This record gives sequence, structure tokens and C-alpha cells, in this order.
Amino acid sequence: MKEPITKADITAAILLDDDTLVLFGAIDRALPAQGAVHLDGSVEGRYAGRSWADAEGERWFLGGIRVPGLAQMRPSRVELADEKGERLVLPRLSNVRTNPSHLVSALKGFQPGALALALDFAIQLAASSKDGADNESDRIGRLLSGLAQEVSQPDGFAEVFGRFRDGSLMLQGWARSFRNGAQKILIEAEETAAYRATAGAFARPDLPPEASGVMAVLTDQTPLPTAIRRIHYRAAEGWRHLEIFEHRTILPDGVASAHVRDMLGNIQDAETRQRMARIAASRYDGAETVSRLDIPVRTGLDMALRVPGAGLFVAGWLL
Repeated sequence: MKEPITKADITAAILLDDDTLVLFGAIDRALPAQGAVHLDGSVEGRYAGRSWADAEGERWFLGGIRVPGLAQMRPSRVELADEKGERLVLPRLSNVRTNPSHLVSALKGFQPGALALALDFAIQLAASSKDGADNESDRIGRLLSGLAQEVSQPDGFAEVFGRFRDGSLMLQGWARSFRNGAQKILIEAEETAAYRATAGAFARPDLPPEASGVMAVLTDQTPLPTAIRRIHYRAAEGWRHLEIFEHRTILPDGVASAHVRDMLGNIQDAETRQRMARIAASRYDGAETVSRLDIPVRTGLDMALRVPGAGLFVAGWLL
């Protein structure tokens, strides 16, 4: 069966790194959500796509193509195959750029209502691109930052920061629409990137009725608190952000875990409270606590190993 030639007007083609190309434009049919990429007849990689119809009924798409070494290739034929094997042949690509601001400008000019969808898509694309550590580029961060600047609205302030020993972060402040539970948030610093977080709300009598205190615990290594400029998150109404309070508090090293534990009783959502408790319990705050106990403690030593460059590894039991 002859593959359908897709009628598409590709408005922007951006090479985000050596392996990743993002396409935006109008298309004559729905783009499958994911599938294989065929370059000049052979299977080379994967793609993910989003398509939508605007108010006039015209269909648009965003697509991310990931092929190892794509930057060095000049394919004459690009085909997208869905999970059923049906193929769409794209028009010959031309004018491929490397500046992600061109994609932001194209979306803003042709489909401003899709900017939030584009930010969601870019975050998913960034997560799938982390495998290629050798091909890391700052362009994905610039794309995230550019989209966030366009769609994110002010919602509150971050006032307290604490850093865990493993480089992850806790933050506290207030907001009107920060969601409870596990989510991804964008931290805007020297670079903009997405991080896994668990957030919970708590009551604060000094706030308007529609706002609440919020605490979030991140589980990835993050920028230093002093480098953070803004925190973006997905709310029910769209993207929102916390500004950084000018006189923010940065907790001393080793205090973050204890601060989270002290705040747990204030978190309103029970499931979020339990999740945060597990995260805090797994973070070592750097303090030796056995000598503070009021009762005798018995230990049994099963193994002691010297680890070159690290120190001493001790295993056993505690009664």
C-alpha cells in the first residue's frame, strides 16, 4: 500500500541537540502520539507528537524526532510510523535552525493558545532526552525558559529554602494554585530545567482566603538556592510561578530534613504528608543522634569495610 504523503506546512524546525529535532506547523491529519522515525527508508529512531485543531478548524502539530547523530544527517525522506505501522511522509525539511526562540516566536505568532501545551510537550521531551548525556545542549533549557516566560503567571512567593545533603531541595512559601502531591516543577536559574517534586498546602492566617502556605520537597539535584530566580508549576488553570522573596531565608546546612519533619503536621493532605515523611526520613541531615537518646542502645557489628576514596562502610543491627 502506498504511504500517504502528508500535506504539512512546517513553520519551524529546531535542532535542540545532536539527536533531537522539534517541528511545528500545520498538518492535514492528526499526528500519532508516538511511533518510529524512518529516514530514507530505514528505521532510525523514535518520535513523539501532539496535534490539535484551532478555532477555525485548521489542524496544527508539534513533533519531536530523536535519532542518534541526527545533526550530521541530511535525509531526503522523513517518515513517521505509528504503532499500527501506518506511515506519514513529511515534506522535505529546509531552514532547520538551532535557536529555540524561533520556535517560541512561531507559536506566539500562529498559535498563541498552544504555548502552554508546547511547554508541557517540551518538558516531556527534555525528560526523554536525558539519556544522551554526551549530547547535552543548553537549547532545551532555553526553550523551556522562553515558553515559561510567555505562559506563566504570578501566583505567590518562595520565602524559605533548605538544601539536603544529596543536593536536592525543599522550599516553602505561599501560593494560590500550587497543586498537592507529586508533580514536576520548573526551576529558572542560570539554566531552566524540570525537577520531580512533592508539594503540600498548609493554613496560614496571614494570607487571603484564596491562598495558602505551600511546602515542596524535590528529589533531584537542583541549583543552589542563591541561584534560583523563579519557580514555575502547572496549576489547574495553566502555568503559574512563585517569585523569590527578596529577604528569603536559606536554612543552614543539615537543617532541611528537621524543618520538613517539623512542618509535616501542618500539611493538610494526608497522602502528601505521608509521601513527604518518607522523603524526609530518607535524607541524612548530617547529625549524629544516638548519643542524644535517653535509653541504652545495643549494636551488633556484622561487617566493616574501608572504601577507597569514600571512608568506612559499617553494617550491622541496632536494638
